[in-house]
Amino acid sequence: MSEDENLFLHNLRSNLSVADMVKTLQFYKDRKLLDDKNIFLDRLVKANPLIFKEAINMFSEETSMKIIIDAMEEGGWLVKRDNEKAKKIARKMLSRGDSPNDVAEVTDLPLDVLMNLLNEHPPIPAGA
Repeated sequence: MSEDENLFLHNLRSNLSVADMVKTLQFYKDRKLLDDKNIFLDRLVKANPLIFKEAINMFSEETSMKIIIDAMEEGGWLVKRDNEKAKKIARKMLSRGDSPNDVAEVTDLPLDVLMNLLNEHPPIPAGA
Protein backbone atom coordinates (compact mmCIF):
# COMPACT_ATOMS: atom_id res chain seq x y z
CA MET A 1 0.00 0.00 0.00
CA SER A 2 1.16 3.51 -0.75
CA GLU A 3 1.50 6.10 2.01
CA ASP A 4 -1.66 7.86 0.75
CA GLU A 5 -3.63 4.62 0.82
CA ASN A 6 -2.31 3.81 4.24
CA LEU A 7 -2.32 7.36 5.62
CA PHE A 8 -3.97 6.43 8.88
CA LEU A 9 -1.59 3.64 9.84
CA HIS A 10 1.42 5.65 8.72
CA ASN A 11 0.42 8.60 10.92
CA LEU A 12 -0.62 6.64 13.98
CA ARG A 13 2.31 7.92 16.03
CA SER A 14 3.26 10.80 18.28
CA ASN A 15 6.13 12.27 16.29
CA LEU A 16 4.33 13.63 13.23
CA SER A 17 5.79 16.43 11.22
CA VAL A 18 3.72 19.49 10.43
CA ALA A 19 3.57 18.29 6.82
CA ASP A 20 2.15 14.91 7.94
CA MET A 21 -0.48 16.63 10.08
CA VAL A 22 -1.45 19.06 7.31
CA LYS A 23 -1.70 16.19 4.82
CA THR A 24 -3.95 14.27 7.23
CA LEU A 25 -6.17 17.26 7.99
CA GLN A 26 -6.43 18.06 4.28
CA PHE A 27 -7.40 14.43 3.59
CA TYR A 28 -10.17 14.69 6.19
CA LYS A 29 -11.29 18.11 4.95
CA ASP A 30 -11.47 16.97 1.32
CA ARG A 31 -13.60 13.98 2.25
CA LYS A 32 -15.82 15.95 4.67
CA LEU A 33 -14.71 13.62 7.46
CA LEU A 34 -14.09 16.57 9.77
CA ASP A 35 -17.86 16.87 10.09
CA ASP A 36 -18.01 13.52 11.90
CA LYS A 37 -16.45 12.46 15.16
CA ASN A 38 -13.44 10.34 14.39
CA ILE A 39 -11.52 8.41 17.02
CA PHE A 40 -8.40 8.23 14.84
CA LEU A 41 -8.19 11.99 14.40
CA ASP A 42 -8.89 12.48 18.10
CA ARG A 43 -5.94 10.25 19.06
CA LEU A 44 -3.72 11.84 16.43
CA VAL A 45 -4.36 15.35 17.76
CA LYS A 46 -3.96 14.26 21.40
CA ALA A 47 -0.62 12.64 20.57
CA ASN A 48 0.59 15.68 18.60
CA PRO A 49 -1.05 18.81 20.08
CA LEU A 50 1.71 21.30 19.21
CA ILE A 51 2.00 19.95 15.67
CA PHE A 52 -1.79 20.17 15.33
CA LYS A 53 -1.74 23.85 16.34
CA GLU A 54 1.03 24.58 13.88
CA ALA A 55 -0.71 22.62 11.11
CA ILE A 56 -4.10 24.25 11.64
CA ASN A 57 -2.43 27.64 11.20
CA MET A 58 -1.32 26.55 7.73
CA PHE A 59 -4.93 26.42 6.55
CA SER A 60 -6.74 29.61 5.64
CA GLU A 61 -8.18 31.51 8.58
CA GLU A 62 -11.68 30.72 7.34
CA THR A 63 -11.02 26.97 7.16
CA SER A 64 -9.28 26.91 10.56
CA MET A 65 -12.12 28.82 12.20
CA LYS A 66 -14.75 26.58 10.62
CA ILE A 67 -13.02 23.45 11.87
CA ILE A 68 -12.60 24.81 15.38
CA ILE A 69 -16.06 26.39 15.68
CA ASP A 70 -17.76 23.26 14.31
CA ALA A 71 -15.93 21.17 16.90
CA MET A 72 -16.88 23.59 19.69
CA GLU A 73 -20.53 23.53 18.64
CA GLU A 74 -20.60 19.73 18.39
CA GLY A 75 -19.07 19.43 21.84
CA GLY A 76 -21.56 21.88 23.32
CA TRP A 77 -18.71 24.12 24.51
CA LEU A 78 -20.18 27.32 23.10
CA VAL A 79 -23.57 26.72 24.71
CA LYS A 80 -21.89 25.93 28.03
CA ARG A 81 -19.74 29.08 27.81
CA ASP A 82 -22.73 31.23 26.88
CA ASN A 83 -24.81 29.78 29.75
CA GLU A 84 -22.03 30.53 32.23
CA LYS A 85 -21.82 34.12 30.98
CA ALA A 86 -25.60 34.48 31.22
CA LYS A 87 -25.56 33.11 34.78
CA LYS A 88 -22.84 35.57 35.76
CA ILE A 89 -24.95 38.46 34.43
CA ALA A 90 -28.04 37.01 36.12
CA ARG A 91 -26.27 36.80 39.49
CA LYS A 92 -25.32 40.48 39.24
CA MET A 93 -28.82 41.51 38.25
CA LEU A 94 -30.44 39.42 40.96
CA SER A 95 -28.05 40.78 43.60
CA ARG A 96 -29.11 44.31 42.57
CA GLY A 97 -32.70 43.31 43.22
CA ASP A 98 -33.90 42.96 39.62
CA SER A 99 -36.93 40.71 39.29
CA PRO A 100 -36.40 37.15 38.02
CA ASN A 101 -38.76 37.92 35.12
CA ASP A 102 -36.64 40.90 34.04
CA VAL A 103 -33.46 38.85 34.38
CA ALA A 104 -35.00 36.01 32.34
CA GLU A 105 -35.90 38.47 29.59
CA VAL A 106 -32.34 39.85 29.44
CA THR A 107 -30.40 36.58 29.81
CA ASP A 108 -32.76 34.07 28.15
CA LEU A 109 -32.26 31.79 31.15
CA PRO A 110 -35.27 29.78 32.35
CA LEU A 111 -36.98 30.96 35.53
CA ASP A 112 -36.13 27.74 37.39
CA VAL A 113 -32.42 28.38 36.79
CA LEU A 114 -32.82 31.93 38.01
CA MET A 115 -34.68 30.81 41.11
CA ASN A 116 -31.84 28.39 41.89
CA LEU A 117 -29.34 31.24 41.50
CA LEU A 118 -31.47 33.45 43.69
CA ASN A 119 -31.64 30.75 46.39
CA GLU A 120 -27.84 30.38 46.25
CA HIS A 121 -27.23 34.08 46.76
CA PRO A 122 -30.27 36.04 47.96
CA PRO A 123 -30.08 39.79 47.32
CA ILE A 124 -28.80 42.02 50.09
CA PRO A 125 -31.56 44.41 51.20
CA ALA A 126 -30.87 48.11 50.57
CA GLY A 127 -29.52 49.86 53.65
CA ALA A 128 -28.36 46.66 55.35
